[in-house]
Amino acid sequence: MRVARSLISLLLLSVAVLTAGCLATGNHEESTSDFRQALHQYVHSPSDVFSYRLIETTTTSQATIYTLNITSLTWLPESEVGSKHIWYHFVTVAIPNDLNKVNSQGFFFITNGRTDQPAPGADATTSSPVGIDAFSTSLAVNTKSIAATLYLIPNQPMSYNSDPEHLIREEDAIIGFGWRRFMNNTADNLLYVTQLPMVKASKLSLDAVQHFVQQKIDNYRLETFMVGGNSKRGWTTLLLGGVDNRVNSIVPVVIPTFGTKRFIKRSYDNMCAWPWAYYDYVTSGVTDQLFTPEFEDLTDIVDPLHYDRLDTIQKYQILAMGDEFFSPDLNSLSYRRVKGDKYVRYVPNAGHFLQDTDFLPVLQSYYYARHNQIEIPKYQFSHEFIPEGLLINVKITNGKRPTRVQLWSATNLNGPRDFRTTTIGVNAWTATELSEIEAFEWQVLVRNPVSGYTAAMVELVFENYVSVEGVQMAPLKFTTNSYITPNTLPCDISPDNLPTRQMV
Repeated sequence: MRVARSLISLLLLSVAVLTAGCLATGNHEESTSDFRQALHQYVHSPSDVFSYRLIETTTTSQATIYTLNITSLTWLPESEVGSKHIWYHFVTVAIPNDLNKVNSQGFFFITNGRTDQPAPGADATTSSPVGIDAFSTSLAVNTKSIAATLYLIPNQPMSYNSDPEHLIREEDAIIGFGWRRFMNNTADNLLYVTQLPMVKASKLSLDAVQHFVQQKIDNYRLETFMVGGNSKRGWTTLLLGGVDNRVNSIVPVVIPTFGTKRFIKRSYDNMCAWPWAYYDYVTSGVTDQLFTPEFEDLTDIVDPLHYDRLDTIQKYQILAMGDEFFSPDLNSLSYRRVKGDKYVRYVPNAGHFLQDTDFLPVLQSYYYARHNQIEIPKYQFSHEFIPEGLLINVKITNGKRPTRVQLWSATNLNGPRDFRTTTIGVNAWTATELSEIEAFEWQVLVRNPVSGYTAAMVELVFENYVSVEGVQMAPLKFTTNSYITPNTLPCDISPDNLPTRQMV
């Protein structure tokens, strides 16, 4: 299947509109609203190369798994990125034998991969998360719904011909270089913001899955999707939810990017240096631009807070307490501005890759409950810093009693506000069970340590909440945000106190 309209013509028109808007106003603040439309305009513009084909079919006793090869879009000129100017992807689509045709929601997970690897582009050990394809098939069978996994977001490895170093780039190195090129010339370099093709390719892959299923199964159509993804694919998940009406639920994993500029600033202030995981953004010069108008233009495109549609859909953020990229207090900075049906789960004793954790089984239970319209526990939480330390309050608001409520905390006695697994270890977090102070309400005081800092969150565990044919699934787990006490920062970068390029 193909769309015959020229994407390039429409894209040039979009860029011209953005440029004209900036020139016409002569005012940076007035022009930023144009960049807030850029993602929607780009994602919903036709692609003149979009097509897909079935390349493999695998059957098990419980499901059939189809692998599609999708050509999604044209990106930057071939003279700049070579063969990567046309993106392609693999998508596995798991259809259970006993599909429930009454329910029109499916599960869609966005993952990584390499174009120099055979289909689907990553094996069970190199996908993010590890084993996502087997998980998707299990989820399809247990929930009697369709589950798809999208690979090769973004297309990689690759190189930019305009790159003086001519590096072979992957992941953050692609994005960091592109962000800097955009900020060097926001009028002409819009497409270097790699989130644009990542989101558009994901949208087109949803199109392919939807069309393929409709052709494969009589009298059935996928209408809505729960979409998930890890890290950069989690960022893609957030932005896709902001511009695609078929997405009614999102699970962004290890990516607390609401309030993008604010969380990046706090990342430096916590340690008076950048975490090593920011290497590609530091060395490319992205972090040097943090307080510039051009960085504001970038965040107008990539900050999920700018997409009002996210207020209307279900959100389940899964985050790691020991993340090598993101300190545990980042999600709390802008959380109050996130509206609608929202849930958080911080996973203790885990780094960015969530290895050796239960996050996938718990996610399956969450999807099962959503998919089958089982009422999810509702809760509210708040925090307050007092001279002694940190007060965390949690309250269940719909009468769903957890089987266990516990405080998870860890202390870095040596400072700074650094809780990465590479600094304090994987098993630094310990749990303390909490008792109700009133019916369905818990409160805990996390005292300031004698030196250094303590990070903490409260976890609600709901065991035996969902079952499949009498077999109990993994418990549902939700948490408060994570906080760091004492509420003091060793650094405070600003336009008058710029960050260095130091990394730790």
